[in-house]
Amino acid sequence: MTVSSINSSAHNGNTQIFGAVAADINGDGYQDLLVLDGNSVDVFLNQKNGTFASVVPYPIRFTGSYFLPAFRNGGIAMGDVNGDGVMDMVVLATNPGYPTTFIESLTYLGKGDGTFIAPTSEATSNIRGDLYMNRGQLRLADMDKDGKLDLVFLLGGFDESFNFVSFASVLKGDGTGNFVALPIAAPATGAVVAGVANSSFGGLEVSDIDGDGTPDVLFSLALDSVYLALGNGDGTLGAANAVITGLGNRLS
Repeated sequence: MTVSSINSSAHNGNTQIFGAVAADINGDGYQDLLVLDGNSVDVFLNQKNGTFASVVPYPIRFTGSYFLPAFRNGGIAMGDVNGDGVMDMVVLATNPGYPTTFIESLTYLGKGDGTFIAPTSEATSNIRGDLYMNRGQLRLADMDKDGKLDLVFLLGGFDESFNFVSFASVLKGDGTGNFVALPIAAPATGAVVAGVANSSFGGLEVSDIDGDGTPDVLFSLALDSVYLALGNGDGTLGAANAVITGLGNRLS
C-alpha cells in the first residue's frame, strides 16, 4: 500500500500533530484521514486505491485564546452530533499555563460531501490549574443514553493548588452540536486520580466494560496504571479505580 505525499506547506508552518482519525466523511464507504495540528484540521480524502488526495486544511482560530493562532495540545473526535446521518467533527484544545489553563471546543457540522461548514459551536473556559490534554484523549459517545452524542475528554497536570491530578469529564450534547459548559476547576469526585505525575501522556477509551448497556471510561496514566470509571447512565462517571498496575514506562 502506498500513501500519497503530504505538502508540508499546507500545515501552516506547524509540524506538531495533536491527533489523527479515520472516518468516512463523504459517504463513499472509504475511510478518509483527518489530522489535527496546531493551526488546522487537515483533511485527506480517500482515493479508493490506497492513496489520499491532496490536503484540504480547515484553519482553526480560537477567538479567546491568548496563544493565537496556534494552540499547544488538543484532540479531534468524529461522530454524528446533530442526528442528520452525516459525520461531524469536534475539536478540543488547551493552552496550559498556571494559574489557569485556557480550554476551548469547536464543532464543525459535516455536509456529507467531505467538507464541513464553519464552526457552529464554540465554547471557552479558563480552568484553574496547569492542565494538558494528550493526543487522542477525546471521544464522542452517548453517555446518558438519550440518543445524543456527548463529549468525553481527559485532562492531567497540576490543579489550582499545584498538586498532580488527572480526570475524565463528560460534556452532555444537546443534539445540535452544542455541549454543556466546559469546567472551570478539576472535579472533586468522579473519575479523578490525584497524586500521579506524568498524567498527560496516557490514553482514553470509551466502551461498555461491565456489560450493563452504559458506556464506561478507561484511561491510562504514564508511569502508572490503567483506570476504569464506570458510567452512571446519566452522563456522570463513578470513581476511577486502577484495574491494571505496574506498567512502568510502557504506556509512554
